Formats: sequence, C-alpha cells, structure tokens
Amino acid sequence: MKNGPRESKRGRKRIAERWVILALAIIARIEVQLLFTFSDRLLGEKEFLDMLNKKKEKLII
Repeated sequence: MKNGPRESKRGRKRIAERWVILALAIIARIEVQLLFTFSDRLLGEKEFLDMLNKKKEKLII
C-alpha cells in the first residue's frame, strides 16, 4: 500500500492553525449576526411600544 506525501510537523501545524483561525472567524461572524438580529428585535419592540404609548396619549387627550 502506497502512502501519501509526508508532511512535516511544521506543515501540519500551519494547517491546524489555519483551521483554527477559520473557525474563530466563522464563530465571530455568527456572533455579530446574532447581536444585530437581537438588537434589531429590541429596537423594533421599543418602537412598537412607543407607538402604543403615543396612541394612548391621543386617546386620553
């Protein structure tokens, strides 16, 4: 059985480092997306509540 090309420890280490960097970048991007989604929902709820309060004020006056 023929073995594939040998890689040095340094080569394997570089490949592993690249995978770690890629994984961290993906995780960071997901976190940013979740943060924006969450903040958009909060802002949307706040605007909705402000609108309801304005309608209540108009009904009272």
